[in-house]
Amino acid sequence: PSFEDKLRKMIVLYRKFVDEHSKGDEKYAHIPAEDVAKVQQSIADCEKWFNEASALQASMSKFDAPVYTCSELEVKSKELEKSCKPIVNKPKPKPKEEKPPADPESEKKDEAAA
Repeated sequence: PSFEDKLRKMIVLYRKFVDEHSKGDEKYAHIPAEDVAKVQQSIADCEKWFNEASALQASMSKFDAPVYTCSELEVKSKELEKSCKPIVNKPKPKPKEEKPPADPESEKKDEAAA
């Protein structure tokens, strides 16, 4: 159950990211829509696999071989994290430093002082 919980929590975490991005959250505004689409696809693929496997597992007897193992759940978790984490944690670009325009009055004062 702990590996199942871990995978579920990761799916919820990345789905929350997609929801916040679609709402225009300032924290994720710098992430392009193509990257968000990749996260959505990864979530959909992982969730589909997990839901199908869980449903099949629930319909089986306790003495049947399991549909998935803890190691398979761990691999799926790592795949999801590998595809989504770099996108979610992409840092905001640093704002470009703009030099203030030269003040014409200060230039005149500098010339007069010389």
